[in-house]
Amino acid sequence: MKIKKKLILTFIVLKVVPLIIIAFIATYSTYQLGETFKQNGQALLTKTESIIKETANIAVEDSIIALDHKSQVALEQMTVKIAQEVAQFLYERDNDLLTLASLPLNQTVLEQFQQLNTRNITTHESYHFDTTTKKWVSDAPVETSVSPPTTILDENKREFSKKTIPPYKKQRIPLYKEITFYDLQGQEQYKVSTIDKTLKNIAHSEQTYCKAETYFNDAQALKQGEIYVSDVIGEYRPSPVIGTFSPEAAQKAGIPFEPEKFAYAGIENPVGKPFEGIIRFVTPVYHATEKIGYITLALDHRHLSEFTDYIMPDEHFMRNISDASTGNYAFMWDYLGRCISHARDYFIVGFNPQTGKRVPPWITQETMLEWQHSGITSLDDFLAHYPTFNNQHTHNELSIEQRQRGEVALDCRYLNKAPQCHGWFQSINEGGYGSFVIFWAGVWKLTTAAAIPYFTGQYGKTKRGFGLVSFGANWDEFHDATYQTKHSIDTMLAQQNQTMHEFIETREEQALAQVHRTAIEVGLIAVILLGMVIIVAVLIANNFTRKIYALIGGTQAFTNNHLGYRIYIEEDDEFGQLAFAFNNMSEQIQDLVLELETKIEERTIALTAANAEITTLNKQLQSENTRMGAELAVTQKLQAMLTPKLLELAQIPDLDVAGFMEPCQEVGGDYYDVLLHKEGLKIGVGDVTGHGLESGVVMLMLQTAIRTLVEHQELDPIKFLNTINRTIYHNVKRMGSEQMSTLLLADYKQGVLTISGQHEEVIIVRADGTLETIDTLDLGFPIGLEENIESFVEKHPVTLFKDDIVVFYTDGVTEAENVAGELYGTARLAMLIKNIRQLNATEICQQIVADVKQHIATHRVFDDITLLVMKHK
Repeated sequence: MKIKKKLILTFIVLKVVPLIIIAFIATYSTYQLGETFKQNGQALLTKTESIIKETANIAVEDSIIALDHKSQVALEQMTVKIAQEVAQFLYERDNDLLTLASLPLNQTVLEQFQQLNTRNITTHESYHFDTTTKKWVSDAPVETSVSPPTTILDENKREFSKKTIPPYKKQRIPLYKEITFYDLQGQEQYKVSTIDKTLKNIAHSEQTYCKAETYFNDAQALKQGEIYVSDVIGEYRPSPVIGTFSPEAAQKAGIPFEPEKFAYAGIENPVGKPFEGIIRFVTPVYHATEKIGYITLALDHRHLSEFTDYIMPDEHFMRNISDASTGNYAFMWDYLGRCISHARDYFIVGFNPQTGKRVPPWITQETMLEWQHSGITSLDDFLAHYPTFNNQHTHNELSIEQRQRGEVALDCRYLNKAPQCHGWFQSINEGGYGSFVIFWAGVWKLTTAAAIPYFTGQYGKTKRGFGLVSFGANWDEFHDATYQTKHSIDTMLAQQNQTMHEFIETREEQALAQVHRTAIEVGLIAVILLGMVIIVAVLIANNFTRKIYALIGGTQAFTNNHLGYRIYIEEDDEFGQLAFAFNNMSEQIQDLVLELETKIEERTIALTAANAEITTLNKQLQSENTRMGAELAVTQKLQAMLTPKLLELAQIPDLDVAGFMEPCQEVGGDYYDVLLHKEGLKIGVGDVTGHGLESGVVMLMLQTAIRTLVEHQELDPIKFLNTINRTIYHNVKRMGSEQMSTLLLADYKQGVLTISGQHEEVIIVRADGTLETIDTLDLGFPIGLEENIESFVEKHPVTLFKDDIVVFYTDGVTEAENVAGELYGTARLAMLIKNIRQLNATEICQQIVADVKQHIATHRVFDDITLLVMKHK
């Protein structure tokens, strides 16, 4: 069969038959479409509504989960921060005590010491009870201020927030209520006190604060440099009213409305008696090697409560008066679980000043009955053998009898109505912090706990340290914004549903009418198209086959290598364009054959020249690499030659010294040196920014400048550091560089190490394992950054005793990373030194280097590693 007939037959089969089938299907489907549209409209609306509601609910639930986690992490971080600040504050008191013990003591010295050591506390204005609002109201006038209009850039308008911190009133008071020096028999010799200025014999506890202190006996076994730290000591402040102290509350408690006679409770009773307590710090005083007495500091409890009383875990953040009424506040417990700071002072554990005994804590009715049936007279004696954290549950009821007496001090060990007590201590028993959500007082509350890492004296017996800081926060308040969003979504959904119902009903009527019209039109069009298709098929087939034959002829000529053959073009249609393209292609192929031969010859010449140029450049690069390697090798050898040798270190009297330095590249930027001179020993440790040749050159400059000043017998650490800084500053400027360096200098003489300069913390491990760190941030300034740093340089003396260890290092040790990105850290370094303190300096140095490299393992080393270990003989 010829192609013409095939084309006609194919065209009819492909066009006419499908057209008939389509016309039938279209007509039938049009009617079905109308019915289907009507049936599915409502189903679609219902399904859409369900999906939107489900999506909204999932979004709200996911938002709540995200908010919960974010709030939990934020509150944990706040709790940990406060706990660490409390620990730092207490360690500063240790330093105050040891500093005072090293001074020649007399009455004037004690008075000056008290005057110099002061700190701000928060105070508030006077309050009165408003019988209309049933609340305590401030007497201060309400300040109304109009902020000037703020111009906000368009880029900053989204969620722009501007808040001011109220100018809360502060009062600067002494840190210590009392400072005393007493002799070995307990007789006070010098005394500065806001408690009782009379000199007493504190060997008898009835002569101490609240008749409750036993520090005379507790301090007897202290060695030089050791510290005794007491519990919180203060008179207990009772209150039979819990919550807002109002006339109604007083009447219900069966007492007159005299709030000033009962415990202070912040905004709930701002006129009450505040808890007045102390923490006693004691250390022995020596004259030469002879113990001559003891010095004591009585820390004012108000400075401790300042850390928690005014912090709010909500949008207020802080206030100038404590407020427990919202349930959002912080408080503090000691290492055993006794409350030592609270927005309500009647919850703080205290003493009876008449008997010197601690007022028993608030217990449950069940525990009260067990005591009454035990035959034991004293509740304190009963609790001494009672199980702690016993069956704690919110269903337990607290003692009504104790509440009526106003004796409601809190001790977590026996507060068996509060299961969160058990949760707090579970989360911080190993140190650290934690949180959980509990249903308390009718609401879900997020509560956190963080151990206070202060371990002096008795507080070093457990990982809990001094105790813990805890927060309570209303959990549902974190979800308010999400619930508002859900309400808005529900409202919008209801409105859209109504609109959709009306829209679908209208469209159903229009669709059915259109279905009828479409069915008629489809039938007429199908008949007309059928006739037109047959006529057009014949015409197209004739024209199509004639032009195809012409193209076939041209292709056969081209195949036979007749590149000059051209197809005749009848008209400018697709076949004409195809013939024109064929003719044009023939001409281009002829031209390209000639052009290709020419270009192949040109490219061959160009490639030959390029290859010769590359060979020359490779030879030049090899020469330059050889020169650079030689320069780096010389600098590296210079650094190694200037490092202290084992023979030098072995000749140092009183000290066992070992050092280690390993650069991360060929040339390092770390520096350490140990220089023995006739006035003593000069130790230097530093870290030049960056690595490589330039940093190594600056390091060599540092070593040369320090050696020169030592030979010149410059002994003043401040002048010494400032002279080195000026030298490096001008040299670096001349180099056109921006290099700078940390630098710590230590002078050792007759058992005293004097530290100056800014660098990493210095770790000191005493012979008994006590850890000390010296923060050098305020002892100096980076070398080479400013021309004159004399005003920034300070000195810090440290007395060393037999087997005490001092470790200097660069950040290449503490910031060494493993493959997981975890840093080695100062804490791990300090603990390792403590555990191996019995070894000599060389062995300690080797153990530390081995532990650091074990931590790094196969990971890349990013920084130079430098270490200097010094052990007092």
